[in-house]
Parts: sequence; structure tokens; C-alpha cells
Amino acid sequence: MADMKEIVDLWRIVPDEPDYANYFLLLRDPNGWYEARVDWQGCTHFYHYTDKPYPEQTTADDEVLYLHICDIDALIARLQAIKMFAETYFTDWPGVPARK
Repeated sequence: MADMKEIVDLWRIVPDEPDYANYFLLLRDPNGWYEARVDWQGCTHFYHYTDKPYPEQTTADDEVLYLHICDIDALIARLQAIKMFAETYFTDWPGVPARK
């Protein structure tokens, strides 16, 4: 588990509209490439800005990856499984010692 400093380095809480504050938590990474809006039911609207960081996203042509996630633990498990398969499959996967 990441320590609090690592978590704070990854995300900042963004004050939301007062009418929505009881229903959503808005988080943005300090560099503007990621945003997450977590709703009161536990679902997350996850945005990854791929062309330009927020707030430079100004046109509909700017690339944004969007995921609507309601079971974040299941998604994390699937992503970790992808990483595990890739580390096993590739001999030069970043962060994995070279095989002999």
C-alpha cells in the first residue's frame, strides 16, 4: 500500500460545486493528465487526458480516455493480471530483471 505522501503526490482534491459536494469527490493529478470523479454509490468516472493536460483540454478533438468503473477492485485485479502475464511473456519488461 502506498504511503500518504505518495497518495498526495498522485492526487489532489478539487473543490466541487456546492450542490454536488455530497454526491461526488473530484480528484485530479497535479500535472493534469488524470481526473477521477467518485460518486456516493462507489462508482468512479476516470479520465486520462492523452493529448493535453487539464485545463488545456479545449476542443472535442482532444483525446480523452474515459472509464466508468463500479468495481474498482476487480479492475485493479485484472490490470495486475495483465502486468503479471506481460512480465512473464516479455524478457525485457521494465522493472523486471533480465532472464538468463
